[in-house]
Amino acid sequence: MSFNCEIISVSEVLYHGKADSLSLPGIEGEFTVLTNHSPLITLLGTGIIKLHYNEDSMFITVSQGTVDVRPDKVIVLAGVAENVKDLVLDECQQQAINAKERMDAADNFNSEDYKNAKNSYKRAQNRIKAIQLYGGK
Repeated sequence: MSFNCEIISVSEVLYHGKADSLSLPGIEGEFTVLTNHSPLITLLGTGIIKLHYNEDSMFITVSQGTVDVRPDKVIVLAGVAENVKDLVLDECQQQAINAKERMDAADNFNSEDYKNAKNSYKRAQNRIKAIQLYGGK
């Protein structure tokens, strides 16, 4: 059995269709949603969304967001989300290098510059991991 699923970022709808299972990076760890899952609203952390429907799979990197789980529908609202097949490894590696340099240049660990750079670095590392596991460009 399947359920309806929407994965939406600030800039685009990444997926609108059916899913048999959906694994999500919650802030307390990864969890999987199947049809008739108990209702749940929770926060997402940085990680990889794994969507499976019939014989097809889709992998999406995500950083921050919310998920609304209902027995017959799941809605993911992500701050930043990208289809792994659209990611380019060289670009992601350069993003990680740039973010690391910004972290090193920050005045202190509590500064906004450091926190923003650290979040950028974490997102870049997540993209690299996703490409290594599930392919990209």
